[in-house]
Amino acid sequence: MYDIVKNVIISGDFRLSDMQTKIDTLWVQGDLTDDERNELIAIMKQYVKPESEAPEQIELYKQLLAKYESLDERLTKLENGGVTPEPPTGVEIPVWEPWDGISDRYQYGAVVIVDQKYYISAHQGQNTWMPGSMGTEGLWKEISKEDAEAVISGTKTPDQVIKGE
Repeated sequence: MYDIVKNVIISGDFRLSDMQTKIDTLWVQGDLTDDERNELIAIMKQYVKPESEAPEQIELYKQLLAKYESLDERLTKLENGGVTPEPPTGVEIPVWEPWDGISDRYQYGAVVIVDQKYYISAHQGQNTWMPGSMGTEGLWKEISKEDAEAVISGTKTPDQVIKGE
């Protein structure tokens, strides 16, 4: 009996609770030794297939997921006037924030936006000045949106943008 149960377990075609009951029943009846029972339980944990435990729940999950995705798509269209929005293109340019006294986020080549204008830090080191303010010429350089996105995305180097290459 041990070999039959072991072959069924290795095939993976069983439900965990049913197999546990079968092994315990055979053990209580004296058809399995303690060592055989322990070995079968260890093997059973190794070969159990989650999809065989509750296939009806997996199917229900798939149906619910499909329904959710359908409803989510419909809601998105309704919220956007019947138009599915395009995924955002380009990259996000960070808005300049005053220096907090700790961070080093405005090093040479840092790109920011201030009042719908794009700037790149041309200062070697930490740049604590507000872009576009009086006296910051040479510290920040006003650049195009395309150049700002190119630096952030890595298609251009800060040197290329700062030197106008």
